[in-house]
Amino acid sequence: MAGFDKVSGMFGAALSCHRSGNFAGADRRYHQILLGDHNHAHALHMLGLLAHNQGKPKWPSATFGERLRSATEIPSFHHNLGNILKEAGRQDEAAECYQRALDLGPTRSRRSPMMSVHFATAMN
Repeated sequence: MAGFDKVSGMFGAALSCHRSGNFAGADRRYHQILLGDHNHAHALHMLGLLAHNQGKPKWPSATFGERLRSATEIPSFHHNLGNILKEAGRQDEAAECYQRALDLGPTRSRRSPMMSVHFATAMN
């Protein structure tokens, strides 16, 4: 339990840094979490979003994307990856991510007002 509490605290600190715009602090903390668990889905997800926030679209779609596509059952992760891939011009891969988000959580994903727009755009 102590290990979980430590990681949970580190993740909370990373999120606080991320939300406040302290991207270097967030990056450092997400990487610390990944040193202990290189497949920590939440840290990978947020690190990918952080890279995207900093204008590094190739990193999240390559590193974050490869691990998250097969490893997570959380619809919002796939939706966010779809958004990143769509912005990078990788429409087919974006459509696959949006479909995966729908398959994993159809009720929640379909409630998102942008999901149908994203999916339709990626398909065209």
